[in-house]
Amino acid sequence: MESLRSMTVSPQMQARLDKIEAHLNEHNLSVEKRYGFYPVLKSNSNESIKPLPTRGAKGSGFSWIAFFWAFAVLTQIREYSFFGYVAVINIITALINVFTGVDVSTAAGISVGVVYAFWYPYLRYLALKEEREEMPVVVSIILGLLLIIAASIPAALIGIIFTFI
Repeated sequence: MESLRSMTVSPQMQARLDKIEAHLNEHNLSVEKRYGFYPVLKSNSNESIKPLPTRGAKGSGFSWIAFFWAFAVLTQIREYSFFGYVAVINIITALINVFTGVDVSTAAGISVGVVYAFWYPYLRYLALKEEREEMPVVVSIILGLLLIIAASIPAALIGIIFTFI
């Protein structure tokens, strides 16, 4: 899978990308995003959708970098749908908090981190396959922080508005 190699792909990520490529070739599959953000495996022969293998011999594994630094690594590969997903989850958790008094934001944040840690190798694969230009690391960290703050503003406004009602 040398054609999908990038200067910023670590040897560990390259091994995951090679595993994904081998699985796709072996089973005549392709990776695509459903609903603009959710990576799925699609059969090239009959259009059926298959679950992503994330564990085991054919799985892509868990990316600790993506778990802790999702805002930066997803900005680096220009996967901006992450911030829309985070905004929606933040709004839902804010509404749950407003109407029930239960704060589920920490659990939701950890859940988003886990989901994207499993999805990241597939999103990285798509970015390389689509030849998306990567952002420099420092720029992706700064822009990613700004975008994650922007994704949190609607939920913060909900909390503020309902505090005064």
